[in-house]
Amino acid sequence: MGSLALDAAGNLYGTTSQGGGPSAMGTLFKLAPDGTETILHAFQTMSDGFMPTAGVLLDPSGNIFGTTSQGAPPNTGVAFRFANGTYSILHGFNSLGGDSPEAGLVADGSGNVYGTASSGGPGLLGVVFKIDPTGVYSILHAFAGPDGAAPMGTLVLDSSGNLYGTTSAGGASGLGTVFRLAPDATYTLLHEFAGAEGASPMAGLVLDAAGNLYGTASSGGTSNVGAVFKVAPDLTYSTLHTFKLTDGALPVAGLNLFGSVLYGTASLGGMGGGVVFQIVLP
Repeated sequence: MGSLALDAAGNLYGTTSQGGGPSAMGTLFKLAPDGTETILHAFQTMSDGFMPTAGVLLDPSGNIFGTTSQGAPPNTGVAFRFANGTYSILHGFNSLGGDSPEAGLVADGSGNVYGTASSGGPGLLGVVFKIDPTGVYSILHAFAGPDGAAPMGTLVLDSSGNLYGTTSAGGASGLGTVFRLAPDATYTLLHEFAGAEGASPMAGLVLDAAGNLYGTASSGGTSNVGAVFKVAPDLTYSTLHTFKLTDGALPVAGLNLFGSVLYGTASLGGMGGGVVFQIVLP
């Protein structure tokens, strides 16, 4: 269910949300350039974490970081690391500290990793969290509803240490938000979705060199089946494309940016089974 990570040798790393061993609770895998698959870890017990729904983070030393949406008492997910052939749990989530992480992790140059939990926390509507190199877990922001709720996408980190992300619900209309979290934990709403221009973003954002943010809204738009959007540094919001079923619908994954071209997927529409699309930016 998650995106893949690529190393310098051409190996791909990812997760499966099911399968792998007798418990079939999911796997962490490596796929070599020749197609050889190696299961690095098979999730087997609740204490281990299970059902990873996000991709993984690969650091410069080859360590792999990720999350599972379930597992570990009280069955609300874990953040994990796979290093030197050993799997370890960095944090076991619980309702007070945030739970059910659906997204992957990002890291800064100091070894801190950041992510979102889709529910739990003081407001029970999800959190943005940090895990430092010693394993200390802290909540950077707890969602309360008007500022967003149910973050499901992976964060993006800029060179100044600002975190950017989306929430799938909350905001003025309850249809999701785009936000920024500064290094001092100052939270800023960059956009609140209202429906006509898009709604319910379920994926993270991509950031270009000029500070523009690009993302997908899984619903809303003129046909209520999703949109691709841009938020400029001056907070101007623009809809780059609104889906019409014939050209795609329900984009639940994020985008990739190569030069001036955005690439993405829609899970439905087109001939009926979804589409892969590109948008050439001005």
